[in-house]
Amino acid sequence: MTQKSKFGQKRKFFQNKINCKTLCESNFRMLEQARTEIDEIGVKITKTRENFNDLMKTYMLKPKKPNQQPEPKDFFDKWTSFSSEFKGK
Repeated sequence: MTQKSKFGQKRKFFQNKINCKTLCESNFRMLEQARTEIDEIGVKITKTRENFNDLMKTYMLKPKKPNQQPEPKDFFDKWTSFSSEFKGK
């Protein structure tokens, strides 16, 4: 092998190693960002559930089945019938 080809092989090796490191760092940052976004969504879901439960309590609505979380359908069924009666008058 000539001196030039040895140098070319070493250069490719180091470029590949650098590219791999850059790719790994990029993937790691992307995963960290995704984890952060998932955590934020989880907090928003929890807050939304709490707000919905407060809404159900405000309108004194109880879930159809005891010992079970109220469902939006329970509220909106009643709200739809109420609003349609109100519109009709």
